Amino acid sequence: MEALRKIIEVNNNNQLNFKLPDNFNFKFVEIIVLPAYESTNQENKENSEEETTDFQKFLLSAPIMTDNDYEYFLSKKKDFNKWN
Repeated sequence: MEALRKIIEVNNNNQLNFKLPDNFNFKFVEIIVLPAYESTNQENKENSEEETTDFQKFLLSAPIMTDNDYEYFLSKKKDFNKWN
């Protein structure tokens, strides 16, 4: 399945204009329309990007397993599997 994703602006007549690439050779397509932003102003777009950055910072602040920790985990897993 080939999919295209693009954020486009709705014109004044509530119409969408979207040109498919030349190599997109399908007779039927499914169109799903979702709002890209709650508002079209740049401030909301920037806030959305800041929230993503905050979430990424949250994920990066999680504990990190070192190579030694991972080797220890694997050895204990191997010992545990001997019981089965």
